[in-house]
Amino acid sequence: MNSPVALPRQNRRENFLVASILLSPTMRPPILAFYHLARFGDDVADHPTLAAASKTQILAAMSLGLQGGELTAGDEIGRQAYDLGKNFARVSAEAGLPTTQAENMLVAFNRDVAGEIFADAGQLWDYCRYSAMTVGRYVLALHGYDPRGDAAAYDASDHLCAALQWFNHVQDCGQDFRQLARVYVPHSFLTAHQAEASDLAAARLTPQLRAALRDWLAEGEAFWQRGQALPQYCRSPRLRAEARAIVSLAAALSRRLRQSLETGDLLARRPQLYRRDTLRAMGAGFAAMGLNLGLNLMKSGKASARPQPPQILRQNGG
Repeated sequence: MNSPVALPRQNRRENFLVASILLSPTMRPPILAFYHLARFGDDVADHPTLAAASKTQILAAMSLGLQGGELTAGDEIGRQAYDLGKNFARVSAEAGLPTTQAENMLVAFNRDVAGEIFADAGQLWDYCRYSAMTVGRYVLALHGYDPRGDAAAYDASDHLCAALQWFNHVQDCGQDFRQLARVYVPHSFLTAHQAEASDLAAARLTPQLRAALRDWLAEGEAFWQRGQALPQYCRSPRLRAEARAIVSLAAALSRRLRQSLETGDLLARRPQLYRRDTLRAMGAGFAAMGLNLGLNLMKSGKASARPQPPQILRQNGG
């Protein structure tokens, strides 16, 4: 395996909660194991200078770890990927769960490496099945939900996760094109408004691209409308609280994106959630949990389980 450059630390501010204080402490370790694996895999797939062949080899090492195989050769990054996969497999086995969702996510990362072009929203939805939706499905399974018996919960989770992914693609569309020559905007939205993918390289939105992105964002907002029902299907008060907070964060991000589209700044300045958006979301979560339990958690002074990136991600600053 030949991957001559280290992965830089990513200065990330996620658009979603990661194993927050709202969830039961027993649920956080498996979720964090999934997060670390997913973040590492995403950083590999999105690395601006790493060769596609090296990315594929690193992701294969992660897959080998998930499957319980033995890594006989590889560099430091490949070993890190393998160890993350192996750790996730162990933690999931302890929780009585398979590694299916993580393996599905690797399919999405490999599609990223291949530079897939999406003809329409249906193709991007299929991509989301292997990326964002895997996270929601894993969290539901961890809490004892079954896709057959809890079909409504899974449907709402799929739509909420797809909405978050949709919003993130809109948020990063300029950066993805400039740094990775990657286009997640479905071609059908561009052609409907006579926009070109190359327009994403500009500092300001053209009228055609603005119209295309508005329609694309509206599609994600329709997913959010369906996904916002998730909290009502959560039997666990703490899972309900986490879901309610994520619904709130998704709505806030949608508003920020729409504002950025209207001002024309989307390509020049990446829209971000504000601290008040996060505080409002946590407040919504505590309210959904129930006042007494929420107050007890706040008084306990327990810190949120803050995700720490694997050591390899801390190299080279960032």
